[in-house]
Amino acid sequence: HGRKYRFHSDNYVIDEIRLLRDRYGAEHVFIEDDSFTVVRERVRRLCERFRRELPGMTFGCFSRVDIFDEEMAAMLHAAGVRLDSAPLTPERVLAVLGRRRRR
Repeated sequence: HGRKYRFHSDNYVIDEIRLLRDRYGAEHVFIEDDSFTVVRERVRRLCERFRRELPGMTFGCFSRVDIFDEEMAAMLHAAGVRLDSAPLTPERVLAVLGRRRRR
């Protein structure tokens, strides 16, 4: 059996975050979903929409370590994802994980 994941639509995620921003003045949202980064293409789409439709907001999220890499870190960083209220950069993540960046 392969694992199947069920997700809210991209539009639903964006609309919910927009509601938090517009109705409650949220400036930072933590996406508490341990499968958020499982489907890389979905992360790519949502990150693009975060940048385009929710400028100035910052985000936090969970990610499984086994699928987290430089590309994922770069996508999330560009979309405004922050770790411990500091910019999440690929170098910082790799340092925390004890890995060296490939050139």
